Amino acid sequence: MSKSILSCLSILLLGTSLHAQQPTAPPAPPAPPAHSLRIICVDPAKDAERLIIAEKTEKGWEGRYRFSVAHSSMSDLLAFKTQNLALALDPKPADGNSPVGRATPVEPNTLVQPFATLDLPASNKAVALLTPAADPAKKYRAFLLDTAASRFGAGQILVYNLTAGGVGGLFGGKPLRLASGEHGIVTPDANKTGDMAQITIAKQVGEKLIPFCDTRWSVKVEFRRYVLLLQKASGSVYQIVIPESPPF
Repeated sequence: MSKSILSCLSILLLGTSLHAQQPTAPPAPPAPPAHSLRIICVDPAKDAERLIIAEKTEKGWEGRYRFSVAHSSMSDLLAFKTQNLALALDPKPADGNSPVGRATPVEPNTLVQPFATLDLPASNKAVALLTPAADPAKKYRAFLLDTAASRFGAGQILVYNLTAGGVGGLFGGKPLRLASGEHGIVTPDANKTGDMAQITIAKQVGEKLIPFCDTRWSVKVEFRRYVLLLQKASGSVYQIVIPESPPF
């Protein structure tokens, strides 16, 4: 065998060896769907724990997913083709063994009568908060939040004041004041995951702020949090904290 052929074989084998030694890149995380929604149930309405979310089509409101709700529960990330959605009671609820929040596809051509409609924002990323409606026939009030990752990202906290009065607080050194019905987003000061952030939240009584939550949280920079501020019949205020992992 000639020296030139041996040289070519050596170069080829060396290149193959170097190629084999290259580390394999980790798979990229799945991209969120173009039109997406999660459902957060603050409290379930009576006899309305099993729901369908439907999409507007030329046939009417066509069911896409069925899922169950419970106190402070969050649904799967749901993907849609359009921005026009609606909530309805499930006429054929799944069995009682279905995990809360876990969505399953609805049979094709299932048309429903909604009790609430939801139009996704321009960003096409949203969360719908459900609280029982004052009128039991309407089942729920739905509050739609634009949750595009560009405005509400990993490591941040979205605080929603669902009480009848004003609230204020410090979230990892960041102040936030909210009137009734308002929400805001804060990024607590932290250099890395696991750092502790001081969280102090108070309700407004006259000109004063009376703390009802004074604690420290471990900062999680890989996911984001929803803090829902609620009011009991007695007038006392409390919080529900719900983390959300990516994809957002």
